[in-house]
Amino acid sequence: MNGDNDMIYDVDLESKITDAWSISNDLILILQAFSDYQKDKSVIICMLDGVIALNDMKFTLLLSDYEKIKKELEENGIEYDNQFQSLYENCYQIINDTKIVSKNFKENILTDDEFANVLIGLQTLSDMKFNELFNEFSKILKMNF
Repeated sequence: MNGDNDMIYDVDLESKITDAWSISNDLILILQAFSDYQKDKSVIICMLDGVIALNDMKFTLLLSDYEKIKKELEENGIEYDNQFQSLYENCYQIINDTKIVSKNFKENILTDDEFANVLIGLQTLSDMKFNELFNEFSKILKMNF
């Protein structure tokens, strides 16, 4: 590390985490469209599938930036216990859970009330998981500066 504080900022992991964390808000917007505006079920399913696809890409970009930072840490001899990877995987599970919700909603397995309750639960869980991930990111920053 050369002391110029440029190591972490070669990639913008913070903004990638924030972008991926937006799934929490997306789930609430879908819930509002569903309950407050009585949007057609097919519209809600399209919105949900769009959120899944968009956030899947956001998570891919986040992991790519993390891998770059991890490589720089290793190249500079900085030890890191790698909790970020497991916390990332925890957060990514929200995408898989949302896919299950979407499938069950499409197949009429979930009632409207169950669907709404699951979205609220996913949003809450997403916030908790991303908070942990962001805290771990803060630890990485402290290691380097």
